Amino acid sequence: MDFRPIFIGGIHRSGTTLLRELLNSHPEICFWPNDLPFFVLYFEEYKNVDLNDLRNLHHLIEEIYNHEFNNIISPGINIEQVLSELQHLDSVNIMAVIEAFLLAHAKQQGYSRWGLKNPMLHNYADELFKTYPNAVMVHLVRDPRDCFASTMKKWPHYKLETLLDRWSKSVELAMSNSLKYQGSYFVIKYESLIHNPEPYVRRILDVCELSWHPAMMQMPFWLGTNSSYTPQTANPSKQIYKSSIGRYINHLSVFEVYVIQKFLQRDMESLKYEQLPLSIPGLQNKDLPINNSYRPDNPENEILISDGMIVR
Repeated sequence: MDFRPIFIGGIHRSGTTLLRELLNSHPEICFWPNDLPFFVLYFEEYKNVDLNDLRNLHHLIEEIYNHEFNNIISPGINIEQVLSELQHLDSVNIMAVIEAFLLAHAKQQGYSRWGLKNPMLHNYADELFKTYPNAVMVHLVRDPRDCFASTMKKWPHYKLETLLDRWSKSVELAMSNSLKYQGSYFVIKYESLIHNPEPYVRRILDVCELSWHPAMMQMPFWLGTNSSYTPQTANPSKQIYKSSIGRYINHLSVFEVYVIQKFLQRDMESLKYEQLPLSIPGLQNKDLPINNSYRPDNPENEILISDGMIVR
């Protein structure tokens, strides 16, 4: 492969869609347009299946092609285009099939360079770098309190223990993978991306040997404000709202904030997420004890770790 494919991961509601749209606005990059679960679903199901058996191969391709996400945000390709990308291969596996979909979509749009963003994609970093040693992976991390508030808004039955488990594992992988794949694996805090996206986009482009285009910040191909898979509006928002930072203050209970801070304290401190002063007796209070000087996007809360990891 004569280019460095870009992969974007992070838990749900951590800014992966925003970064995808910023990078997808580059004139040489084409990202898959929706969050079709290539890895969480299809890689897990077919990684040990013989896809050189044409029955298995066709079944997988039809299953991916007919996924509901493709009916809402269509990649604009057909099954024959995917199969044509596999004809020259001596052996086919699930990674080859996923790439065939990505490449077919890119070619359909007039590009030769593809990229992929999927929530939880960071869990598959080892598989990705084994297949694409020259890949670039960007891992988004967001304040877990805001992650939970945003996720609850979209999925009201989302469990707090699920957030605690996924966020802690995400941070653990962020730290380890940024060292393991130093120079190719970058971790960006959502809050820093929202506050000032340009330097992070520039850094990614530099690593991929791509030129900077100021128009990328306008996200001309942006279809909507998130990846909720609902019909897009006629005039979708293209704004980057800083109001999404610290939103949990008005949406989570004191108990929920206390539990998140208690269980994720160490990782939150390592990433310089300021914690509210809560204690067990304070849980009876109706409102969060907010310090007027506390600002979730305070530049003093930002750090930069160079080389394999970008965190501000």
